[in-house]
Amino acid sequence: MENSTGTFGNVFKLSAMAFSFALLAGLATSATFGDASLEPANPVPGETVSNQEVVFDVNNLSADGDTDTFYIHFPEVLEGNISVNQASIKNVSISSSAELVNGVDNDTVTETVTFSVSPSDADNVDTTASVDVTVTYPNESMELSFTGTVEDSRTGTSTSTLLTTYLGQKDTDSEDTTTDNEIDTTRDSQTQDSTDQNTSEQSTDDTTSDDTTSDQTTNETADSTEEGNQTEQEQTQDSTNATEDTKSTGNESYTPEKGNATGNKTEKDSQSADSGIVVAIVDFFTGLL
Repeated sequence: MENSTGTFGNVFKLSAMAFSFALLAGLATSATFGDASLEPANPVPGETVSNQEVVFDVNNLSADGDTDTFYIHFPEVLEGNISVNQASIKNVSISSSAELVNGVDNDTVTETVTFSVSPSDADNVDTTASVDVTVTYPNESMELSFTGTVEDSRTGTSTSTLLTTYLGQKDTDSEDTTTDNEIDTTRDSQTQDSTDQNTSEQSTDDTTSDDTTSDQTTNETADSTEEGNQTEQEQTQDSTNATEDTKSTGNESYTPEKGNATGNKTEKDSQSADSGIVVAIVDFFTGLL
C-alpha cells in the first residue's frame, strides 16, 4: 500500500513539474532578430566577394542547453553562386557547423545557410551572430533581401526580414531628370495659368470697355433721339402755329358779309342811275310834246 501511494505521489510530482515547464514555456518571450547589416556593404554587380558577412543580433535566445537552429535566407537569385565559409556567435558555442541547405520553405532552392547552438549558461541570452560566405553577384542592378529564421528550443519558430540592400547604384541621374521635368512641367503650368489669368483679365477689361462704349453709344443715341423728338415737336408746334396763323389771316381777308354789302350797294347805285336816265328821257320827250 505504501509503495502504491509512493508511486502515485511520484507521478503527481512529475506531472506538476511538466505542467510548470509547459506554463513557463508559454510565458517565455520568443527569440527575435534585432539589427542586421551586410559587410562589406554596397555590393557591385558582377563582383565576387570572398568574405561576405551577414551580421545580426538575436534577443531572448533560450539558454536551457537544448539546440537552437538558425537559417539565413539569401536572395534566390544567388543560388549556385554561394559557398559557405563559416558561422560565428558571441559567447555561445556552435553545436552544428554552417552549411548550405534548401531552407525551411522547402522550395527546392538552395540559398540558405544554417547552423545550430546550445547555450546553457542562463535562462536566455542576447547575442550577435554572423554567417560568412563567398558569393558572386549577378551582373545587373537589383534589390536584394535577406531573411532570418530561428527555431528556439523553448519558444518555437520566429522569422523576420533582416535587411534589404540595392545591388549597384540607383539611376539618380534619371531621377534628377524626372524631377527636373516635373519642375519644368510645374513652371509651364504656372506660366500657362498666369497667361490664362492675364488673358481673362484682358478679356474682362475689353468687356468692360465694350460695355462702357455701349453705354456711351446708348447715351448718345438717347440724346440724339431726345434732340430729334424735341426738334420734331418744335417743328410740329411751328407747323401748328403757322396753320393757326394762316387760318387767322384767311378769316380776316375773307369777309363775306362785308363783300355782300358792297355788292348790294353798287347794285342799288346802278339801279338809281338807270332810274335817273329813264326819268331824264321821259322828261326830254315830255318837253318835246
